[in-house]
Amino acid sequence: MYSAMLLLTGKIEPESVAGVPYDQLTVGVPKEIHEGEKRVAMSPEATKQFTKQGFKVVVESGAGEGAKFLDADYIAAGAEVKSAKEAFSSDIVLKVRNGPTTLDKLCWKMAKT
Repeated sequence: MYSAMLLLTGKIEPESVAGVPYDQLTVGVPKEIHEGEKRVAMSPEATKQFTKQGFKVVVESGAGEGAKFLDADYIAAGAEVKSAKEAFSSDIVLKVRNGPTTLDKLCWKMAKT
């Protein structure tokens, strides 16, 4: 990779890409709604790692219950525990299942209003 970059640009270091600083991004973790689904997209330990990097993490109240994580665990890790609407209003929304369900789509739409 670096040899191609050196040939193309004459530089060894990759160019920096302008982006949004982590401390300006919110990661939302809504409750999974599929029948029998007990997983949650982010554990309290992962939440701690994200908040250390500067991300704001919003977890829907009760999102971790099926995985035996309490709202208090997320709060202790630095997250805010709020409503589904607030979790879906985040810049980045993490879900366990592939593809949004009809209810997920409705939640995103409601979050935008």
